[in-house]
Formats: sequence, structure tokens, C-alpha cells
Amino acid sequence: MIGSHGTNHSRGVIILFKPKLDVNIEQIISDKNGRYILVEALVESEKFVFLNIYAPNNQTQQVRFLRGLSNSVLNKYAGERMLLGGDLNCVMNEIDKRGGLSFEQKKTVIQEMKTLMRTHNFIDTSSYKHPNKQAFTWNNPSQKIYCRLDNLFISKSMESAIQNAKIVPNIFSDHSVITLVNVFRK
Repeated sequence: MIGSHGTNHSRGVIILFKPKLDVNIEQIISDKNGRYILVEALVESEKFVFLNIYAPNNQTQQVRFLRGLSNSVLNKYAGERMLLGGDLNCVMNEIDKRGGLSFEQKKTVIQEMKTLMRTHNFIDTSSYKHPNKQAFTWNNPSQKIYCRLDNLFISKSMESAIQNAKIVPNIFSDHSVITLVNVFRK
């Protein structure tokens, strides 16, 4: 378990590894504000880069955060097998939202995220495995707005390793968990 803390009330990211996995951490890079944590690790003797993010809510800050992440963090790992997950605080497609304002309210953020995905050859694991399935990872307390704010992206070179991607409800948080099945199995 590797984490980067935000404040008592917001931010903070963590990367958890299944205890049975043979994991050797090579490097940890974290943001002092709890917005991201990057872990270079050998998993079952193969190198992977894990990045967990917690994007800001404000559109201008989101675009700045994603550009900075792409330029100062992700560019260093071009060609590596990478898993990028976290809370984007933004839906990527119309199917990812029910209720509230239109998903297009964050058009510039969506475009920036799609640019980041293209530039770094990421695929969205949930959309890849379930292209037409509406599923949500967050809902507001009134139960009137549902969104898939949380995502798990992987390097395109790893797509054949995914057997399944699931969203699992979490009773301890207003966000659900996203899991991948058999990514590290040889």
C-alpha cells in the first residue's frame, strides 16, 4: 500500500497491491498536494508503472493538471506498461452520466483527457470490456445524479491481458472501486 495524502477533508490517492502478488517497488513519485502518486514496480518480475490521480473539480485547474501530468510525468514513461487510474472529476461520454447538468459542460476537460489518452496510448478498460454498458462510480447524496468519474486506463499494449473490468460498490465511500481481472497473470 502506497499513498499520497491530501488534507483531512479532500484529496489523497493510494495504490494497493494484492498481498499474494510478488511486488518490488523501484520508485515512488508523489504530489505534495495529494493529487497523484506514481509507482514504478516489478510485478511478478515484470516492470509496470502505476499512476493514481485525483483531478481538481474546477475546469481550468483540471486542464492545467492534466497538461502538467502529461508533460512532466507521463512523458518520462513513454513506451512503459502503465496503469493510470483515479477520480477525473469529469465524465468522458454521455453514457457515463445520468441527471444533473450536461456532460458537455466540461468539454475542454474531456478534450484534454482524450488528448492525453491518445498521446500516451491509453485505453479505458471499462469502455473496452463493456462498450455500451452504462455504469457509474459516484452518485450524489440525493441519488439524483450518477456519474462514472473514476476510471482505469492501461497502455494499449496490455489490452489483451484484461479478462474483465468491474465496478464494485464501496460502502465506505461515495465512490466505487474499479477492478481488473488477470492483468498480471502469465
